[in-house]
Amino acid sequence: MLTRFAIAVLIAGPALAQTQTVAINCGPRAEILAKLRAGWEETTMATGLMEAGAIAEVLTNPETGTWTIIITDLNGQSCVGASGTDWATYPQAVGDPT
Repeated sequence: MLTRFAIAVLIAGPALAQTQTVAINCGPRAEILAKLRAGWEETTMATGLMEAGAIAEVLTNPETGTWTIIITDLNGQSCVGASGTDWATYPQAVGDPT
């Protein structure tokens, strides 16, 4: 079962990232990952454990800058939460901008 945060990300995702069209929304994790690899050559770069055991993953393609966030529930079902372009990775924390 997806948490409230995951549901909010799923609802807000399309409004937040209009530049990369993802034709898949939800499905078995292996299927979602295969489509992201085949379509955008994205691979998992970071993961995090969410409430109730759900897992958030950030997939990116460092060469093109595309990125996708997926949320996977305890049953192995994944949903695309957000996607976009111009992903940047920093070698160390960027400090507080204030």
